[in-house]
Amino acid sequence: MKVIICDDDGLMAQTLESWTKEYMKEEVVEIHSFLHGKDVLWFMEDVAQEEQVIVLMDIKLEDGNGIEIVKKLRKINSNCFTIFISGYTEYVEDSFEADPIYYLLKPCTKEKFFRAMDKAVLRLQESKKKSICFSINGNLKRVFVDEIIYAESHGRKILLHTINEAFEYYGKLKELNDDLIGYPFVWCHKSFLVNMNHVRMIVKNELVLLDGTVVPISRTKLTETKEKVFKFFGEQL
Repeated sequence: MKVIICDDDGLMAQTLESWTKEYMKEEVVEIHSFLHGKDVLWFMEDVAQEEQVIVLMDIKLEDGNGIEIVKKLRKINSNCFTIFISGYTEYVEDSFEADPIYYLLKPCTKEKFFRAMDKAVLRLQESKKKSICFSINGNLKRVFVDEIIYAESHGRKILLHTINEAFEYYGKLKELNDDLIGYPFVWCHKSFLVNMNHVRMIVKNELVLLDGTVVPISRTKLTETKEKVFKFFGEQL
């Protein structure tokens, strides 16, 4: 596993590196610190495309916006688990577009940093363990749970939307929901199952996803969906 630190404040970067080493204790982990976002992108493309990575990213950098950089990182490697670290509260809502694990406000304490790392490591472990196999034309296709955005039912088929592609298979949404118990999914409509990591907001009776997709919420599931999504959002801050 790798931990990438990007903060144009050299002293803060050193502090984050020291806290990371203390948090990881005896676990073998590579820590790479950068002052510029462009160097992080280069490193990810050249070295860490396939590995699971925890990214500690400042939002306001000299050479760009940390949120936009993380969005680019996730296109290179979908196994990025990001903790944003910023002195500005106005970026909290925009940060959801990059699917962060946690948003730390500067000046942050070591205790809060450790709490954020607990969540990042847990998400990393969950994504490493859990994948689902689907039968498509006699072939098995493996999909990591963390890469699923949402699923929609069309008769006897399910259209599964993932970070990298969308594909159809024969199945029932209830069976998929049962397979995903314990993971942050909400069955918001008889025909839609959504990964809450990819929800940006709730507007009336619809879920708006990070990519702009709008998913309906049925009247009978509205209260339950709102409660689950609001609780999930609260646990990320």
